[in-house]
Amino acid sequence: MFKFSLIVAATLALAGCSSSNDDRAKSENGGEEVASEVKGERKPRKPTIPSGPIVNASPQECFERMIAATEVKDVVTLLACFATEDRNRNVGMVAFQVERLVFFQTDQKDQALALLTKYHLEKTDIMGMMQIFDSPGGQGAAKAVEIVGSQVKDQTAFMQEAADLLNPDLKDESEVAAKQPQTTKLADVKVEGDFAEGTLKNKELDRDEPIYFVKENGSWVVTANPPEMETPPGKVSEDKLVD
Repeated sequence: MFKFSLIVAATLALAGCSSSNDDRAKSENGGEEVASEVKGERKPRKPTIPSGPIVNASPQECFERMIAATEVKDVVTLLACFATEDRNRNVGMVAFQVERLVFFQTDQKDQALALLTKYHLEKTDIMGMMQIFDSPGGQGAAKAVEIVGSQVKDQTAFMQEAADLLNPDLKDESEVAAKQPQTTKLADVKVEGDFAEGTLKNKELDRDEPIYFVKENGSWVVTANPPEMETPPGKVSEDKLVD
């Protein structure tokens, strides 16, 4: 499950994503894609803090919102597009990255320690926790960072500050990302109740990757836990496809 979260994050953040509504093709026959490749350059956008709760009306809307947030490094919106466990896991993983700045005595160690202290994580040995949880019989490193993330009371504020610390060149990165062709697409989405699954397609990857969604508090969000669905894997009925 931990690997799945990293795959999704890497796919969206590094490979480029498709977010154009105009270029999204409606699925009319089983396996057709519901998002098409976006080519050309776009103007870089600056991240904006959401004015209220984020509600995704469909898995497609969740995916598109994640794309837009990834392109401008909008960690607040991106965080809101994950299910609770995955959100905690992502926050914990970012806290681990901040801790590494201290552990390796980088030039940013003082700022990193101050950030960890502000959110009461300065005495938490995240690396040690991950090693213990990942030992034989343990619950895995993913559980360790999930626990750490759940201890951060104001996750939004922490992620904003951590992003500023870990990604100081936000403007430059956004401009570069805007000039790259967007190639990741969401395809074969099927919904059953409060669960959904689809496929991430990217020409730069060796194989397609599954992506799962769950409806949480009225909003569709990404989850690393594959839902139990009645339709057999690989078999998509037309009435279950999402345009």
